Amino acid sequence: MYLLNHIHKHDCLERPARSYLIKEGKITYINTSMARWIGKTSNGTGLTIAEGAIYTMTSPCSSKQSFSAFKEQQVNLIKKGGTSCISFAAVQYEREIVAAVKKQKHAMANSTLDYVLGLELPIHLLRPTVASICKRLLIPVIKVHINSVEQLYQVQWEHISYLQLTYPLVLIPVFKTTVKGERSQMKELWDQYCTHYRLQTEDDPANEKWSKTALQKMGLFPVKGELLVSSDFDYQLFNNYERKSNQPPKKQGFFLDGKTDLDYDKREPAIVALRDRALKVNLDTCFYPGYGRQIEVTTPRRFLTIHAAAPVSSAIL
Repeated sequence: MYLLNHIHKHDCLERPARSYLIKEGKITYINTSMARWIGKTSNGTGLTIAEGAIYTMTSPCSSKQSFSAFKEQQVNLIKKGGTSCISFAAVQYEREIVAAVKKQKHAMANSTLDYVLGLELPIHLLRPTVASICKRLLIPVIKVHINSVEQLYQVQWEHISYLQLTYPLVLIPVFKTTVKGERSQMKELWDQYCTHYRLQTEDDPANEKWSKTALQKMGLFPVKGELLVSSDFDYQLFNNYERKSNQPPKKQGFFLDGKTDLDYDKREPAIVALRDRALKVNLDTCFYPGYGRQIEVTTPRRFLTIHAAAPVSSAIL
């Protein structure tokens, strides 16, 4: 157990600095001051903290020849502040799902990052039976490939919506078309169906980090993607000072209204840590095969706000 003392959170710079009490890689207590603490202490003055980011990882291959590529991909995510990832198992037939997920899990055994397993499939496999398999395998997210508008009319939306009551999946549409204007038409129809049948959907973030709303829908929040009591202590640390050539360090701008000119989405963090282990310190990035844990989501849509849970409009189809 130790205390990370007096450190500002990147999105709460107008508030007083916080102190985080950490035990076994989890946050057990947060306060603005812990003056009576006499245990191990790490001083956070001069640093700004942000929660660890979650990114999509492309499907790894289990062959030995691909291990270097697998390592390089994870190292690149760590450099951007990634502490967890979502890895999708691609299938073309329903009978392949169980074996594909098992193979994907085996391929992720060497992961340094914590990971969530997802499923990637063509839209004709978006069936009630597939939704039931995802519930049994604890897969909270499906990436759906759509080739034409006609395919959207063939989905059993109503039956799928019934299964969503017990295990609400997050559906990520991937529109595979080159026809001008068809993509926007497909996107509009997809949104109408998801709104009408109250299905959870999110846009594919590609190389960007997953949003807080998406993590809430998948059931990862607040264990991942936030710095709250009971959250995993996955974090990024940024220096509040920068050095140019041989000049003395210059403090980056903090203003009276709490805003800052630090662009955390574009800056590379000085330190990235997953639970009790530092993955990146300044220019040194470490790879620990097998350190990452699989995150099994038993209850998606936890702690989702009313605004995010409610449909924007009751679309008429």
